Amino acid sequence: MLAHRALLSTVVVFGFATVAEAETKEIDHTFCGVAATSTIVPGEDHGVYHTSFHGVISADNASDPLNGTTGRCDVMHEWSGAGGDHIRTVGYCVATDLDGDSVTMLSERDDGGVASYTILRGTGKWEGATGQATATPVALGKRDATGQNVICSQLDGEITTP
Repeated sequence: MLAHRALLSTVVVFGFATVAEAETKEIDHTFCGVAATSTIVPGEDHGVYHTSFHGVISADNASDPLNGTTGRCDVMHEWSGAGGDHIRTVGYCVATDLDGDSVTMLSERDDGGVASYTILRGTGKWEGATGQATATPVALGKRDATGQNVICSQLDGEITTP
């Protein structure tokens, strides 16, 4: 009976020690990507176009958990009217780290150009991650050495890993 109590005490004490607590870290970085755009539904009064861009996330703060990851986004933009009034922009982005683990995010943009990102799922060390961020454009319309359009945004938010 005494041996049972000792074993039970050991399981209880060490069983709780293995439970990891969730960790929340600040996202504060710039994402610059090369963009390619194509028109899906052309029209004078209504249209949809697709933008695909990819690049590397770089942070001044080395503790930003996404620093150094590569990112790829595919988004659809809908507009109407002769002036090209924005209706909605929705898409998906994937950030992949050097280990090959990734975070998939939903991207939605408002009329002011600010995008919100919500983490949908993760793989590897990002499995079970949650979080949100906003992205404000900081450089639009620039061209890289090959003449491709470059888009840079400042992302601010947080990510929680289990």
